[in-house]
Amino acid sequence: MPASSTVAATVLGAKAYASADGEDIVLQRPVKRNERLYRQHPYEARIWNGVINTLRVRIEHVFARIKSFAILANTFPLHRSRLGVVVRAVAVVFNCILEIKAADAM
Repeated sequence: MPASSTVAATVLGAKAYASADGEDIVLQRPVKRNERLYRQHPYEARIWNGVINTLRVRIEHVFARIKSFAILANTFPLHRSRLGVVVRAVAVVFNCILEIKAADAM
């Protein structure tokens, strides 16, 4: 297949998420110590891993906060076609909570 001239998205993830499904997706992941890049440039690899880990922890915290909503904490109880609607509704509620907290802080 010919290579795409544009990249559709850049995704932050672990090596386990790399698959043939996202051919136009660039996977940004930490550099492991046993990889050649780490051995050749250990200082830069540590800095890169720090940047990645800073972003990953923020994402994990968001997932934890979203799972505090009971409907998303366990197995999804509705038909899978309704998942997007529920996630968007939770995002709206979550954003409203953040706005209320920000207004109270002022």
